[in-house]
Amino acid sequence: MTTLEQKRQKLLQFSGAMAAPFTPFDDKGEVNVSQIPKYLTYLVDNKVDGLYICGTTGEGYSLTNDEKIAIGGAHYTPLLLSQRQTCWGIEL
Repeated sequence: MTTLEQKRQKLLQFSGAMAAPFTPFDDKGEVNVSQIPKYLTYLVDNKVDGLYICGTTGEGYSLTNDEKIAIGGAHYTPLLLSQRQTCWGIEL
């Protein structure tokens, strides 16, 4: 089994509470990843088991791939990106 297939299988076995966190932006409309660690701590403290980053809050369609990667890196947890890019998200 390839590493990508192993990651896919692990994601399919997920259970627990999953949140769709918002993406913070600054006053200029730029992604503000510096706000993510504090918000992530809040989610973990409240027993959230997983995150659907850039998903159901709508901003995912307007973000560049670089912005999505920065957001994912700021969360530093296993992630699943939206926009029908499951394989790309798993590979990250």
